[in-house]
Formats: sequence, C-alpha cells, structure tokens
Amino acid sequence: MQNLSKVYPAEPYRPSQLGGFGKARYMFLVQFNFPDTYSEDDFLITVDHDRLNPDHVYFCFNEYLGQGPLYYAIEVIIRQTKTEKLFNFLIDIINVDKKNNWTGFRIMVTLGPRGSAIFTLELFSKNPKSNTKVYTGEVDAPNILLEPRNGKK
Repeated sequence: MQNLSKVYPAEPYRPSQLGGFGKARYMFLVQFNFPDTYSEDDFLITVDHDRLNPDHVYFCFNEYLGQGPLYYAIEVIIRQTKTEKLFNFLIDIINVDKKNNWTGFRIMVTLGPRGSAIFTLELFSKNPKSNTKVYTGEVDAPNILLEPRNGKK
C-alpha cells in the first residue's frame, strides 16, 4: 500500500478578507490539476513568495502578471491569468527545472502581520502511473474548505 500525503487545505476565496482589516490565511486563489492527497511517487513543491529572492520575485510578478506583488488587486489578476502563463510564472519564480513534467499548481494568499499579501506558490508533478485525483477550480474540490478556519465569513 502506498503512503499518501495530504495537502494543506485552502480557505475559500473571500475577497473582502484581503483589505486592511482582512484576515486571509491560506486563502484559495487558483488551482489547476492539483491534488487533495498525493502518493509518494508524485512530487509537490510549496514556497512562500517572501522567502524567495526579492529582485527575482518583482521581476516575475511584473513580467508574467504586469504588476508587482504589492499591487492592491494582484489576486484578481492572478485569478484572471491563463493557466499556461501561471505555469510559466511559477516555474520561473520558484526557479525549478523546466524539464520536469509539472502537471498542476495552486496559489493561495495570506495577509502578513503588516497587512501585505504573502503568496503561497505550489507546483505539482503527477507520476504518470499515479492514481492521484486532481482538481481544477474551486467547485467540489476537497482541498478547499467550505468555511474559513475561524468560522467567520
């Protein structure tokens, strides 16, 4: 029997929680072919953008999304950006091997202590022999909570 790992569940998308008094914590923005659980034969990378080289972060946000990570509506831009462009953005910003067969991704956002957005960037590679089920979007995706963790909408 294979060992399964579970991804950290995202909170539902609530744009009102990204303002000055917001409480966004690992809030879902977008996902494509991303798992809820995955096998040891699959591969997942998770990184917060504020842990990466700041010059490269600003370059990638501007190059792929047209705005820096501090832009007030960057989450809207992320949600409206085409899948292929987001794949390229994530591969570049995380600085992973482009030859790897990345099959999915997810982006979440948390408000930091000073109210700035921290983006959690995840890339997923599903082994071709894996039975891992993946999800695109937020409808019926078990890796997204139905209610916020603190119970407040």
